Amino acid sequence: MTEINFDENGLVPAIAQDYETGEVRMLAYMNAEAVNKTLESGYVHYYSRSRQELWKKGETSGNLQKFRGLRRDCDADALLILVEQEGVACHTGERNCFYEEYDPDTESWNKVDSLPRDLLGAILGELQRIIRSRAENLPEGSYTTRLLDDAPDKSSLDRILEKIGEENTELMLAAKDQDNRRFVEESGDLLYHLLVLCRRLDVELSDLAEVLQARRK
Repeated sequence: MTEINFDENGLVPAIAQDYETGEVRMLAYMNAEAVNKTLESGYVHYYSRSRQELWKKGETSGNLQKFRGLRRDCDADALLILVEQEGVACHTGERNCFYEEYDPDTESWNKVDSLPRDLLGAILGELQRIIRSRAENLPEGSYTTRLLDDAPDKSSLDRILEKIGEENTELMLAAKDQDNRRFVEESGDLLYHLLVLCRRLDVELSDLAEVLQARRK
């Protein structure tokens, strides 16, 4: 803890970031005890300035934050907590606490989708999480369930590979026709089925990111 610059009150701001989507979930404060408790328990703890006590995120609501990593900024006076969020992060019921955006034209704050839709990585991370949930629970009526559930006549792997072949062919035809709208739609379908295949093979987006990282040269 001597390598974290707590303020005069023994606190440091802590930003909770979703380790899969990259979205900022919330901002709170930690003291040394909260940091230690987080590291020891595997669940994120904060310090409440209003109640002046330690609290475990989600202990009452069930919206727990599983600890996935700890980083500090260049001055060591702010922390970034990588979390696996169960449920929502904000007490209002929103996904995260940053769901109001300032509009300079109207000089007002407006509610927006708390998961930025222009961040492809965030969308893929969220989709990976949903597909993982479908694979674990296999809810009836879900298309993802139909892909992942083995049947007597065809294995889930064969079914997924067939779909990827179909989507890839449709993607190439759209590109050949220079039909950009259809190309975007087919690209989305192909990405979705690739994520389902990753789940079937127990491959994570982080595994793909490691390969792409090496290809930035």
